[in-house]
Amino acid sequence: THTGKPAGLFVDIWKLWSQKTGKKVEFLFGDWQESLTALREYRADIHSGLLPSDMRGNWLDFSQPFYPSFSALFYGHGPQELSLADLSGAKVGVLKSSIHEEILKKDYPDIERVPFYRIESMIEAGARGEIKAFMGEGVSTLQIINSMGLAGELRRNKNPLFFDSNVGAVLKGRSQLKKLMEEGLYAVTNNELLELEQRWISDPNLRLFAKLGRQIELTEEEEQWLDEHPSLRMGTSTAWAPFEFYNAEGVYQGIISDLTARVSERLGIKLSPYSAPSWTRTWNDMQQGNLEVLSGVSKTSRREDDAYFTDPYMES
Repeated sequence: THTGKPAGLFVDIWKLWSQKTGKKVEFLFGDWQESLTALREYRADIHSGLLPSDMRGNWLDFSQPFYPSFSALFYGHGPQELSLADLSGAKVGVLKSSIHEEILKKDYPDIERVPFYRIESMIEAGARGEIKAFMGEGVSTLQIINSMGLAGELRRNKNPLFFDSNVGAVLKGRSQLKKLMEEGLYAVTNNELLELEQRWISDPNLRLFAKLGRQIELTEEEEQWLDEHPSLRMGTSTAWAPFEFYNAEGVYQGIISDLTARVSERLGIKLSPYSAPSWTRTWNDMQQGNLEVLSGVSKTSRREDDAYFTDPYMES
């Protein structure tokens, strides 16, 4: 900020991380290249947020994704919308050591890459026409363009180049720090992230967490288990409206029904709802191995002896 204090969406996320872990956080600021160099030189312990890549994976370990992102192409106003495919032989700006520099080098070798250390310098070069276009993270780049008073000089491609998710990062080999990083980020709740997003991103159309949520990355073992179990039987309650119930046609409906449908879609498996004459029967069916999942159940110490529980996802 103008007072020199660290501020922003990611700053507030890591302040929450500090509260969850009890670890003090000191923020180090610099350009993009400096943020990576600080990690390499052990002047920084954790990177606050970047997009993972194979190249970065050679020397960094990543957390689970914690905040979604989209990348966009920016260029001067004109009648024609541009894409990367239109820019063969043209100069395209990228931040030095960014994921966008990697993508152009790998997938668009005919484009002339122009690396910049500071995003403001890249934006100014785009506004002056020194480069044909530049690539950037959508939300933050738009905000900086607006703060520089250049919204009338530059436009963003209508369709994002791609979506991805930001992760925290530590140097390879720092396994205890990686574990602490992940535990703290996992402890930041979805509601807390939504509140921070509303505070820092004024345009509802750019609030990606509200639209996409927290992305899930599975281990190889988890993916293999899902491949081996593409269909799971899910015990449900027959009459717990509006949370879950069966309508007159016998169709499973309700809030939990919608939620489990999204879980099923994300995991690429089928969750088949099952109902018994009584809840006791449903619980017994699970104990006997006839059901793999229960859609919603209160956690008690007695039940913990018989089942694994997720974190709470709804209050009733």
